[in-house]
Amino acid sequence: MTRSRLLQTARVFARRFAGHSQFANIKHKKAREDARRCKAFQRVFNAIGAAVRAQGGDANPESNPRLATALEMARGVRMPKEKIAAALESAKGSGVRATGPVSDLELVVYEAYLGTEPLLIECLTDNRRRTAPRLRHLLNEHGGTLAPDGAVLWQFNRVGRVLIRCCPRFEQAWLDAIIDTGLVENLEHYRADAQPNGDKTNENEEYVELETAPELLSALEEHVRQLADQIRHESTFSMEIVSAELAWKRKSEAGTSEGSERPPELDELIQALEAEDDVQRVISG
Repeated sequence: MTRSRLLQTARVFARRFAGHSQFANIKHKKAREDARRCKAFQRVFNAIGAAVRAQGGDANPESNPRLATALEMARGVRMPKEKIAAALESAKGSGVRATGPVSDLELVVYEAYLGTEPLLIECLTDNRRRTAPRLRHLLNEHGGTLAPDGAVLWQFNRVGRVLIRCCPRFEQAWLDAIIDTGLVENLEHYRADAQPNGDKTNENEEYVELETAPELLSALEEHVRQLADQIRHESTFSMEIVSAELAWKRKSEAGTSEGSERPPELDELIQALEAEDDVQRVISG
């Protein structure tokens, strides 16, 4: 998307993209992402501790290859530095040496179908031979099938996403400053209105979701963080990063065909899959 098109879209969103339904969707999405990150961080926290204990308390990744792998995984799930430091300190202070084999965690994407609905299932696992049969069983129970490598993945693109929360409102000048970096490919703007039941809890919140190329995610996140710091010091407004992560996005040319409907069993299947310890996220078309 060109800069002029982005600015035009941003202004349209600023004027029109309000309403409780869109805001409810972003709040629901945020809650699910929070739960997913919490589960991923706990798995990686445990992996870091196990790697350190397996080497008798060696917390140096240069001399502890297993720890180096765990730390790389921590960066892969965008685990905060303070949580990584806490995991290292906890493992060093335990004074316990691990017994038995310690397996490395890895991020694995499984591909599946429910009818014609494509699914990507992101997993954080230390044993593929355990994870794949569990997924296959759940899919079979709900009428889905595990697909071979490449059967689904081609329908999605990898993108970077930064979700920003603003209070009490998002200024157009801030959006222009972000777009001027040339890092943003797409955006959505959500404004909270009073809910139909009269609830005004989130009435003074707005969210902006920015989309970028995967390799530009860190640069965009840093730019937004610097802008948020500047705003905090210069005004009474506030802006903060809620999340910054790599995600999957359905290609437009692989979109749902006209007249096709979302399978009624899909939500139930996604809920069952996400209840699995190894599953981090399920992406549907």
